[in-house]
Amino acid sequence: MLPKVLIVDDYPANILALKDTISCLDLTVDEASSGEKALELLLKNDYAMVLMDVHMPGMDGFETVSLMKKR
Repeated sequence: MLPKVLIVDDYPANILALKDTISCLDLTVDEASSGEKALELLLKNDYAMVLMDVHMPGMDGFETVSLMKKR
């Protein structure tokens, strides 16, 4: 089973750029456009790494990571 990575960013172009940057690695990549969606995915999946934007509307990256750590 391939390692899973979660990319969280509210700008689709940033997600695309990050996916392109890591495309040479043998990974499964999930994406979320909000902190809330990231937390939802985290409940369903185990991730080797999360790439998180810190400046997002609503729940920012700092708050999202704080909640992720509590899980």
